Amino acid sequence: MKNFEWRIQNTIYLIIAIIAIIAFLIVFRVDQLARCQMIATNSSYTKLIDNVYVPSDMPKARREEVLGFIEEAIKRNTELYGELIGEGIFIFADSLEEAENFRGSTVGVTHYSVFGLFVIIGPNGYNSDIVSHEMAHSEIASRIGWYKNNKLPIWFNEGLATQVDLREQFSLEKWNYLTENGEDIYEIKNLDTPKEFYVYDFEKRIDNYLYAKHEVRKWLEVVGKEGLKEIINDFASGSDFYDSYTKILLKNLNALK
Repeated sequence: MKNFEWRIQNTIYLIIAIIAIIAFLIVFRVDQLARCQMIATNSSYTKLIDNVYVPSDMPKARREEVLGFIEEAIKRNTELYGELIGEGIFIFADSLEEAENFRGSTVGVTHYSVFGLFVIIGPNGYNSDIVSHEMAHSEIASRIGWYKNNKLPIWFNEGLATQVDLREQFSLEKWNYLTENGEDIYEIKNLDTPKEFYVYDFEKRIDNYLYAKHEVRKWLEVVGKEGLKEIINDFASGSDFYDSYTKILLKNLNALK
């Protein structure tokens, strides 16, 4: 009888384990991340330069364009961060269907997890702004690690990325109009999480990017590259983000007096 009960109990545990594994695979879309990891062995893709893969049938002229986007992104991100250390693997997909095979979208997505750091550029992301934007995400993630990257306030992460994204929709003129020249500022701490930042309403989401970009812009104008390095090191070492953000700002403001 005890042996029978033991078998029943083990069977239940096994079923629970299988369900948990299936749920994990669904939630984290491991098959898509596995395709990212195996991009170097994917015959449909060719390594353009280190850490950059494009469709094998991509015309030469298009490959030259992609190289230009990468070069411009490196230039912009070097101006933001200084020396680049990004570990991201860039995959350029030429259709939405192909991008979705790598957990991508029509534009650009950066994935950083225990599986690695991957930047998927979709068919509408073939330009310097999107590539620069996603490279900025990969740079901050490379510096603080995948776990800390998931804890970083979304507004700061997107605020950094939009420093190198020069699209008109994120311009200073748009921000001035939205905020009545900086007089009507939204509480930035209300944009900490993905749910708060990436709202369904597209116009509101663009507003959130504007708030984030120009909050970070104003902060960087005071603290500079050294301040950015400091907050990255602080956060990676376990410091509270807002304590460090304020401390660095006040320190630099006092130095200007």
